[in-house]
Amino acid sequence: MKLIKDIINKYALMLAVPIVGFLILWILFPGTVGTKNVPSLLKQAIAPAVLGWGVLFNMKVGNWDFSVGSEVLISSIIGGNLAIMLGIGMPGMMLLSILIGLAAGAVVGLVYYLLKIPTIIVSIGMLLIYESIGSYVFGGAGVYIPSGWKLLNTGTLFIIALLAAAFSWFLFYKTKIGYSVRAVGNNANVASVNGLNVYKVKVISIAIAGLFSGIYAMICLGTSGVQKTVGSMNSMGTCFDAMMCVFVGMSISRKGNLIASIFCGSIVMQLIKLCLMACGFPSEYNSIVIAVFVLVFMALDACTQASAAKRKAAQAVKAS
Repeated sequence: MKLIKDIINKYALMLAVPIVGFLILWILFPGTVGTKNVPSLLKQAIAPAVLGWGVLFNMKVGNWDFSVGSEVLISSIIGGNLAIMLGIGMPGMMLLSILIGLAAGAVVGLVYYLLKIPTIIVSIGMLLIYESIGSYVFGGAGVYIPSGWKLLNTGTLFIIALLAAAFSWFLFYKTKIGYSVRAVGNNANVASVNGLNVYKVKVISIAIAGLFSGIYAMICLGTSGVQKTVGSMNSMGTCFDAMMCVFVGMSISRKGNLIASIFCGSIVMQLIKLCLMACGFPSEYNSIVIAVFVLVFMALDACTQASAAKRKAAQAVKAS
């Protein structure tokens, strides 16, 4: 009985939020929303969730790294074009994208480690550099997958997502790196006193986010077949999408699995976009409305947790 209660406490909210959200949309927009949307919702939730799993490591240790979107950009453009030039096909593109993403993240982490300035400043500077590189290399034409290459189908996409989820779960919960990330996230001062190099943990977290940027790039380029250049910090939108998934995921996880809850958070974000589309909102305003939804969601969650803390404090005083 206790096991069932623990499972309900850990996973009920995480699963209930996207399910209830979908049912509400189904009732409100029966002509637009239905069971036919479920496969596409799950498919669209994969890429932001994958990037969110990498961003989780950054956010857990207090890194505000806005460069991950630009890391996706150069991973796609450089990895895709090199794969075309070398004639190594889709598997080669996938591998190169991951390696370039990891390298790009490692460079951001190294700059942060050497300069010892806030990650938000380092990441914005590196974002501008990476966007410029993406606009300059290979004639600034971006990358277009040759028509002879077979794009990733839905089945392969879900397999990649499962492998990425398993890898991120193992890394976060079952390795020394994950333990260090969680320790620094819980209390950096205590972690430092106990011998952890906080700067080193933060650098590793930035590199891990870069690795998942490469996986995200591999997924997007492998399914769409194209990556255009962007500038003026527009790649930051990709980063915000992932951060929103993590924000929502953390809010609904409670003591449950953060990896699963981030995927549920990604589904929630897709439901919000579907709702906006059904309401006839122009796509240009999606980011603004989604940001408001996230802020409201986080504020409600903060109030709930504050109330719970007050109740526990009151009970402790009464018990004493």
